[in-house]
Amino acid sequence: NIENSCNTPQNNASSDPEQKIFDKEESERLQTCVNQLPLIQQEAVVLRYYQELPFEDVAEILSISLSAAKMRVYRGLDRLNELMKGKNHL
Repeated sequence: NIENSCNTPQNNASSDPEQKIFDKEESERLQTCVNQLPLIQQEAVVLRYYQELPFEDVAEILSISLSAAKMRVYRGLDRLNELMKGKNHL
């Protein structure tokens, strides 16, 4: 689940060294995919899931309506899901 993947590695504490390496690699892969999003989607996803802001704050910061903020986030998550699965078409 992409929404749960935005947790930082320290939030996914594990005593298994192999799992820690996997978590770090997944985190780096997720960040690479986030960086590939179109800027308007990237901003919305980062504000919502990395900064953990409510949609209302995302909308206010981006100077857009609440529905537009939700649309950007959900389209960004859809695209991010495609990127994480290796589907790199736009």
